[in-house]
Amino acid sequence: MIPKAPWLLCCNPSLRLIPKFQFFLSKGASKSDIVNLVSKHPMVLSPSLENHIIPTYELFYRFVQSDKDIIAGVVHNPSLLSDHLVSQNITMLINNGVTDSSIARLFRTPSRSLNTNKRLMMKLVEEMKDLGLILQKQPLMGWDVLAFAKGPSTFSISLEKRIIPRASVVQFLLKKGLRKKDASLTYPFKLYDKMFLDRFIMRFKEQSSYLLKLYEEKLTLAHTREGKTDMS
Repeated sequence: MIPKAPWLLCCNPSLRLIPKFQFFLSKGASKSDIVNLVSKHPMVLSPSLENHIIPTYELFYRFVQSDKDIIAGVVHNPSLLSDHLVSQNITMLINNGVTDSSIARLFRTPSRSLNTNKRLMMKLVEEMKDLGLILQKQPLMGWDVLAFAKGPSTFSISLEKRIIPRASVVQFLLKKGLRKKDASLTYPFKLYDKMFLDRFIMRFKEQSSYLLKLYEEKLTLAHTREGKTDMS
């Protein structure tokens, strides 16, 4: 643990460490929870208790409403309490109409999406808003933008080359009643290109021409943007 946080050797435990241990204990964490938390990620002890840890914890509680679940989530991903990006991303999601229940589900998922680069998170949310997938605090047609974050690899997927083209197709299918509203949102984005074409475009014979045109237009636009970026 010391190699990860050598500053622990010169800090005053009574001021820097013990109050934080007491705080975790007051929220229902066991001693073994604290040992696991600190040994896995000693930097969780670095931020100010009053200025960061407590406000961040209270922000989590707004959505999760369970000390037990918060402690479990933090033990699994200690950077939730030490990474300043987390509270910034949550605030950004709130301001962009993402529902409290969606943020609660995101907290409970095993991925580290709340630690995602703020610019990347914002870009994803803005693109989803442009597609009509976030609308006045409510997901449109059962879509939940944060379901994208349930898979740990989601944010490594190209937004313009995969998520946007495929989201346009899936959105059309939802509108036409050709796909169940409660079907997995992440599934279409994990498929290989050929499998996506077979399962979400070509199988719908009457709509396949329109769907293929829609899909290819979005792909062309993505490559056009990429070309302009490379030239700039």
